[in-house]
Amino acid sequence: MKTNRIISGALAALTGLACLALAQGAGSSLKFKVPVGLTYANGAYDLNDKLKESLHEQGYAVTDDFVWPVGLTLNPRVEFPCGFGVGAAFGPTEFIEVKREGCDDDLSYILPVGAYLQYSLRRDRDVSPYVRVGFRYPFTGGDFLKDGTVGPFGAVGVEFLRQKRIAFGVEVGYDASEVKVTAGAGRADKKIKPIGFNASLFVLF
Repeated sequence: MKTNRIISGALAALTGLACLALAQGAGSSLKFKVPVGLTYANGAYDLNDKLKESLHEQGYAVTDDFVWPVGLTLNPRVEFPCGFGVGAAFGPTEFIEVKREGCDDDLSYILPVGAYLQYSLRRDRDVSPYVRVGFRYPFTGGDFLKDGTVGPFGAVGVEFLRQKRIAFGVEVGYDASEVKVTAGAGRADKKIKPIGFNASLFVLF
């Protein structure tokens, strides 16, 4: 975990310094972009299945369950004139509820937090494709979820109407960060990728 953070931080710092040098030479200014959107995370269903499997192994009867695979995302960034950007990643949030027979409902949640580098093509046009890579750490809550593990993520997308005050975009990606599902006494915890393949629709301010 510590190594991943150091590497990602170093890459962000080096990219920022290089782009700042280019900006000073060209006399250009930085741009601040704030994408806010909704992301569908296929891993939410995998996590729900793993939770139910673990509960069955512990002798519980699962009577009902609920998965909310679409979560809020916030990815503010600073864009440099060279096309690179450095940003923070929040989300997608996930909520999963499992009901055990004779027990209160068990609500689990995940809030991924991380950082990323992005490179935008044709950033001075209305239609701008981009790629971004980074890492996330999934903060967790719930009786049967344990600490997460930092993992890399990557995505490709397109931003539309970039020259307008409010733009929008679409994105697809994959996130390899993991969380642990408690498997009961004497059993090894089970690792699962709570985000995995994902698709987003966002508004860009």
